[in-house]
Amino acid sequence: MLYHQLEESLQATKVLSRRVLPLWLFKRNTPLKQITFSEEEVASQLPPKRAKEFKHSRGYARYALSQLFGIDPLEVPMTANPGEAPTLLKGWGYLSFSHCSDAILLGWCPEKLGVDLERIDRSFDHQAISRRFFNKKDHQRLFNLEEKMGQEDVLKNWVTKEAAIKWERGKLM
Repeated sequence: MLYHQLEESLQATKVLSRRVLPLWLFKRNTPLKQITFSEEEVASQLPPKRAKEFKHSRGYARYALSQLFGIDPLEVPMTANPGEAPTLLKGWGYLSFSHCSDAILLGWCPEKLGVDLERIDRSFDHQAISRRFFNKKDHQRLFNLEEKMGQEDVLKNWVTKEAAIKWERGKLM
Protein backbone atom coordinates (compact mmCIF):
# COMPACT_ATOMS: atom_id res chain seq x y z
CA MET A 1 0.00 0.00 0.00
CA LEU A 2 2.70 2.51 1.01
CA TYR A 3 4.76 1.70 -2.10
CA HIS A 4 1.73 2.37 -4.32
CA GLN A 5 1.09 5.72 -2.55
CA LEU A 6 4.73 6.73 -2.99
CA GLU A 7 4.65 5.78 -6.65
CA GLU A 8 1.53 7.93 -7.21
CA SER A 9 3.12 10.79 -5.28
CA LEU A 10 6.29 10.60 -7.38
CA GLN A 11 4.24 10.58 -10.60
CA ALA A 12 2.30 13.67 -9.47
CA THR A 13 5.55 15.38 -8.50
CA LYS A 14 7.09 14.66 -11.92
CA VAL A 15 4.13 16.35 -13.61
CA LEU A 16 4.34 19.28 -11.21
CA SER A 17 8.08 19.62 -11.72
CA ARG A 18 7.72 20.37 -15.41
CA ARG A 19 6.14 23.67 -14.42
CA VAL A 20 7.56 24.40 -10.97
CA LEU A 21 10.97 24.18 -9.33
CA PRO A 22 10.30 23.77 -5.61
CA LEU A 23 12.52 26.03 -3.52
CA TRP A 24 12.27 26.56 0.22
CA LEU A 25 13.92 29.19 2.40
CA PHE A 26 13.98 28.59 6.15
CA LYS A 27 15.39 30.91 8.80
CA ARG A 28 18.09 29.40 11.00
CA ASN A 29 16.39 30.44 14.22
CA THR A 30 13.40 28.14 13.59
CA PRO A 31 12.88 25.10 15.83
CA LEU A 32 14.69 21.94 14.79
CA LYS A 33 12.72 19.30 12.90
CA GLN A 34 12.98 15.53 13.29
CA ILE A 35 15.96 13.71 11.76
CA THR A 36 16.89 10.03 11.63
CA PHE A 37 18.76 8.20 14.35
CA SER A 38 21.80 7.84 12.09
CA GLU A 39 21.75 11.60 11.39
CA GLU A 40 21.61 12.22 15.16
CA GLU A 41 24.68 9.99 15.54
CA VAL A 42 26.55 11.95 12.84
CA ALA A 43 25.60 15.23 14.50
CA SER A 44 26.91 14.01 17.86
CA GLN A 45 30.38 13.73 16.31
CA LEU A 46 30.40 17.35 15.08
CA PRO A 47 31.35 20.53 16.97
CA PRO A 48 28.23 22.13 18.57
CA LYS A 49 27.71 24.93 16.04
CA ARG A 50 28.21 22.60 13.07
CA ALA A 51 25.97 19.95 14.70
CA LYS A 52 23.11 22.44 15.02
CA GLU A 53 23.54 23.49 11.36
CA PHE A 54 23.61 19.83 10.31
CA LYS A 55 20.44 18.99 12.28
CA HIS A 56 18.65 22.09 11.00
CA SER A 57 19.42 21.49 7.33
CA ARG A 58 18.64 17.76 7.37
CA GLY A 59 15.48 18.25 9.40
CA TYR A 60 14.13 20.95 7.11
CA ALA A 61 15.14 19.02 3.99
CA ARG A 62 13.19 16.04 5.31
CA TYR A 63 10.26 18.29 6.25
CA ALA A 64 10.11 20.03 2.85
CA LEU A 65 10.41 16.82 0.86
CA SER A 66 7.83 15.08 3.05
CA GLN A 67 5.39 17.87 2.16
CA LEU A 68 6.26 17.56 -1.53
CA PHE A 69 5.92 13.76 -1.61
CA GLY A 70 3.14 13.41 0.97
CA ILE A 71 5.11 11.05 3.21
CA ASP A 72 6.51 11.04 6.74
CA PRO A 73 9.76 13.07 7.03
CA LEU A 74 11.69 10.04 8.32
CA GLU A 75 10.64 8.05 5.23
CA VAL A 76 12.35 10.47 2.83
CA PRO A 77 15.11 8.34 1.25
CA MET A 78 17.87 10.91 1.73
CA THR A 79 21.55 10.61 2.51
CA ALA A 80 23.26 13.88 3.36
CA ASN A 81 26.62 13.38 5.02
CA PRO A 82 28.67 16.40 6.09
CA GLY A 83 30.74 17.81 3.24
CA GLU A 84 28.97 15.72 0.58
CA ALA A 85 26.18 16.52 -1.84
CA PRO A 86 22.83 15.24 -0.55
CA THR A 87 21.43 12.28 -2.46
CA LEU A 88 17.98 10.77 -2.80
CA LEU A 89 17.19 7.20 -3.75
CA LYS A 90 17.20 6.62 -7.50
CA GLY A 91 13.97 7.87 -9.04
CA TRP A 92 13.30 10.43 -6.29
CA GLY A 93 15.03 13.35 -8.01
CA TYR A 94 17.77 15.63 -6.77
CA LEU A 95 18.18 17.84 -3.74
CA SER A 96 20.52 20.76 -3.23
CA PHE A 97 20.90 23.07 -0.28
CA SER A 98 22.94 26.03 0.81
CA HIS A 99 23.45 27.88 4.08
CA CYS A 100 24.18 31.48 4.94
CA SER A 101 24.50 33.06 8.38
CA ASP A 102 20.76 33.18 9.04
CA ALA A 103 18.98 30.91 6.54
CA ILE A 104 19.01 27.73 4.51
CA LEU A 105 17.89 27.41 0.89
CA LEU A 106 16.63 24.02 -0.35
CA GLY A 107 15.83 23.05 -3.92
CA TRP A 108 14.41 19.88 -5.45
CA CYS A 109 14.18 18.81 -9.09
CA PRO A 110 13.70 15.53 -10.98
CA GLU A 111 16.95 16.43 -12.78
CA LYS A 112 20.27 17.62 -11.38
CA LEU A 113 20.32 21.06 -9.80
CA GLY A 114 22.53 23.24 -7.68
CA VAL A 115 21.56 26.12 -5.42
CA ASP A 116 23.63 28.64 -3.52
CA LEU A 117 22.73 31.35 -1.05
CA GLU A 118 24.83 34.23 0.22
CA ARG A 119 23.92 37.41 2.04
CA ILE A 120 24.53 40.53 -0.05
CA ASP A 121 25.99 42.25 3.04
CA ARG A 122 28.47 39.43 3.68
CA SER A 123 31.95 40.64 4.58
CA PHE A 124 34.72 38.79 2.73
CA ASP A 125 37.99 39.38 0.91
CA HIS A 126 36.54 39.55 -2.59
CA GLN A 127 39.94 40.14 -4.22
CA ALA A 128 41.34 36.95 -2.69
CA ILE A 129 38.26 34.95 -3.75
CA SER A 130 38.49 36.37 -7.26
CA ARG A 131 42.21 35.65 -7.60
CA ARG A 132 41.83 32.08 -6.33
CA PHE A 133 38.64 30.93 -8.05
CA PHE A 134 38.10 33.10 -11.14
CA ASN A 135 40.04 33.08 -14.37
CA LYS A 136 42.39 35.99 -15.13
CA LYS A 137 40.00 37.69 -17.57
CA ASP A 138 37.09 37.64 -15.10
CA HIS A 139 39.33 38.80 -12.26
CA GLN A 140 40.58 41.78 -14.29
CA ARG A 141 37.07 42.70 -15.42
CA LEU A 142 35.76 42.65 -11.85
CA PHE A 143 38.53 44.86 -10.55
CA ASN A 144 38.28 47.47 -13.26
CA LEU A 145 35.05 48.43 -11.45
CA GLU A 146 34.88 50.58 -8.35
CA GLU A 147 35.53 48.71 -5.06
CA LYS A 148 31.91 48.29 -3.86
CA MET A 149 30.65 47.17 -7.25
CA GLY A 150 33.60 44.78 -7.50
CA GLN A 151 32.56 43.07 -4.26
CA GLU A 152 28.93 42.74 -5.41
CA ASP A 153 30.03 41.36 -8.78
CA VAL A 154 32.38 38.86 -7.14
CA LEU A 155 29.53 37.71 -4.89
CA LYS A 156 27.13 37.31 -7.85
CA ASN A 157 29.73 35.37 -9.82
CA TRP A 158 30.64 33.30 -6.76
CA VAL A 159 27.00 32.27 -6.18
CA THR A 160 26.74 31.20 -9.83
CA LYS A 161 29.97 29.18 -9.65
CA GLU A 162 29.01 27.55 -6.36
CA ALA A 163 25.58 26.53 -7.69
CA ALA A 164 27.24 25.07 -10.82
CA ILE A 165 29.70 23.10 -8.68
CA LYS A 166 26.79 21.70 -6.67
CA TRP A 167 24.94 20.88 -9.91
CA GLU A 168 27.98 18.84 -10.98
CA ARG A 169 28.18 17.31 -7.48
CA GLY A 170 31.75 18.57 -7.27
CA LYS A 171 33.87 20.20 -4.62
CA LEU A 172 36.12 23.23 -4.47
CA MET A 173 39.77 22.34 -4.20
